[in-house]
Amino acid sequence: MRPATDGHTLVVPKRHAPDLWAMPDADARQLLGTAMMVGRAVRTASTAGS
Repeated sequence: MRPATDGHTLVVPKRHAPDLWAMPDADARQLLGTAMMVGRAVRTASTAGS
């Protein structure tokens, strides 16, 4: 199966939570920080060589 679009990435938390609002604050901070780091890396990789 191929990604929906180039750079399509899924960031999944280590611990289960039924939804974002039920996630402990520390887990949500870590998830968002990781998503930002991955997003920047994807953006850099997808613009490299342009």
